[in-house]
Amino acid sequence: YIKYFDKLIRDINAESTKGVEGQIFSTLTSRVKAASVGANARVAIQQPFAYIRAAAVMDPKYMVKGLAAIPKMKQAIKKSRENSAIAQWKSWGYFETSIGQSMKSVLTKQQGRKEWLVEQSMKPAQWGDDITWAVLYRACEAEIKDKYPDVKIDSNQFKKLVSERMDEVVDQTQVVDTVLHRSQIMRSDNGAVQMATSFMAEPTKSYNLVVSAIRDCYEKKDKSSMKRLGRVALAYALTELINAAVVSLADAERDKDDDDDTFMDNYFQNLIGNIQDNINPASKIPYLKDVFSIMAGYDVNRLDMQGISKLISGC
Repeated sequence: YIKYFDKLIRDINAESTKGVEGQIFSTLTSRVKAASVGANARVAIQQPFAYIRAAAVMDPKYMVKGLAAIPKMKQAIKKSRENSAIAQWKSWGYFETSIGQSMKSVLTKQQGRKEWLVEQSMKPAQWGDDITWAVLYRACEAEIKDKYPDVKIDSNQFKKLVSERMDEVVDQTQVVDTVLHRSQIMRSDNGAVQMATSFMAEPTKSYNLVVSAIRDCYEKKDKSSMKRLGRVALAYALTELINAAVVSLADAERDKDDDDDTFMDNYFQNLIGNIQDNINPASKIPYLKDVFSIMAGYDVNRLDMQGISKLISGC
């Protein structure tokens, strides 16, 4: 825990130890991640369903009330950004490590052609996130209205309570790229570790949510911790199953030209594989997931070199 605390303080103060070789790894990894996420229907289509994971810490009745934001989504998104700092941060593209805008770009609104192209390619995923977080903010509003009936709606005190609750729910169940929201391993400066943890923000969040609930249940041994474990397990299972069902649509569309199978044949083949991958706890752990991938017959490629290999094969 002393090492954890020491590294956290160094990371908060941006005491990077990367040399030139580390910067090369980071740059290549960042660019191939941006190319993989950008304009990717499989990524965009599953973004809104992260909302289900909030059921681990929030009563579902408030989450249902949050859906009232959908008919007036534009206003709901604007309101969430104006009143929640973490929602504004995510809207700048910080939903995956090494992909968000530079702070210079955020402050000056100036972008080069490459930055502009990357931002445009991220918009489908960003829209999914904006919808999710606007609905989540409305759910937090519904909960605060219920729990603090004496507080005037839309007053400064009300907005502060909603923002604090939003922060709490996001901290435990949603993915956003900040120093405080990355796990210890995902804050590593080591290029090999960065490659191993690429696209692992969502799995890591799910894994830590379940492990924390199991640990609390084991240590406290009371009804509330056992109830929370049941709620977390249900939210985890539902999120993974629905994600598998949704992304299998994109996978089936991608595979339609590979053989003579129908779209539904491809869908169910992908659905079975995605459910197995999503539910398996080992798929949430860096390195261990690669071992299982190798055992399943797949190759584990170096992420930093994938961009170069795809460029050459594309040409």
